[in-house]
Amino acid sequence: PPSPPNKAAMEAFMDKMIKDGKRQPDPVCAISTKAYWKAYKSGASEFEANLAAAEAFFNEFAKGSTIPADSPCAASTIAYYNAIPNPPSPANKAAMEAFMDKMISDGPRQPDPVCAISTRAYWDAWKSGKGELEANLAAAEAFFDEFLKGKSKIPADSACAASTRAYYKALPNPPSPPNKAAMEAFMDKMIADGERTPDPVC
Repeated sequence: PPSPPNKAAMEAFMDKMIKDGKRQPDPVCAISTKAYWKAYKSGASEFEANLAAAEAFFNEFAKGSTIPADSPCAASTIAYYNAIPNPPSPANKAAMEAFMDKMISDGPRQPDPVCAISTRAYWDAWKSGKGELEANLAAAEAFFDEFLKGKSKIPADSACAASTRAYYKALPNPPSPPNKAAMEAFMDKMIADGERTPDPVC
C-alpha cells in the first residue's frame, strides 16, 4: 500500500475529480499527473514519482498557466502536505499553504518569472539533499538575484510573495519590530503594477 501521505493525496485527487458539472481546464494538473504515472511505470519509487510530478507541476505553473480552484492536483498536494509524518517547521508550513492558496485562482495569472526561478532554486536544493534552511536560502537568493536585475516585476498575485509574507509571520523567533516593519515595507514596494526602474543601489 502507499504511504499515508500518498493515500491521502490520492483520495483527495479522486474526490475532486468526481464531481457534477463541468470542470475547468487544468493543464498544470494534467502534465503533473502524466509525469507521475510515467515515472511510476518506469520503476521509480513513490518518492521519485512524487518528485517528478511536483517538478512537472511547477514547471508548467512557471509558464503562467492558471490553476483552477477545483484542481485535483492542488487538492492532493494540500492533502499530502497535511499528512506527512514529519512536517516542516511551522514557518515553512505556513509558507507552503500560502503558496498553494495563491496558486489556486479563478482568473488568468500574470507571468511571474521571479517566483518561477525562486521555486526552481528551492526544488533543486531540496532534491540535492539540502535541508529546509539551505533550500529556503537558495530560493531567497534566486528570488532577489532575479528581482535585482530590474527586468522582472512581481505581480500582486505572486505565490512567492504570499509565501514569503506567511513565512515571516510564522517565524518562532521573529525579528525586532523595526526589522519587521522594514521587511513589510520592502515587500509592499516590490509588489507593484507596471515596469520597475532598475535600482542597483538597493
